[in-house]
Amino acid sequence: MLHDIRTLPYAVKENDKGRLSIFAPIPNKLFLPEELSAKVLAKMKATAEMKLGRPVRQAVVTVPAYFTNAQRKATMAAAQ
Repeated sequence: MLHDIRTLPYAVKENDKGRLSIFAPIPNKLFLPEELSAKVLAKMKATAEMKLGRPVRQAVVTVPAYFTNAQRKATMAAAQ
């Protein structure tokens, strides 16, 4: 896993609670993976609403089969 982290185009750091987080130089902040997922899903929702011309109230979000239960729960939390 450490080898994989070294190859990423962004910095992965440990936050104050010991969890791995993604470091964004602008705005100089650490983001949990769930936070970034929520931002991506919000952008996808906004794009869909703009394209459809109406609000999107329901959507289906799928996850890869190899996701752990914790990853599935984090994705559900990000979607909410």
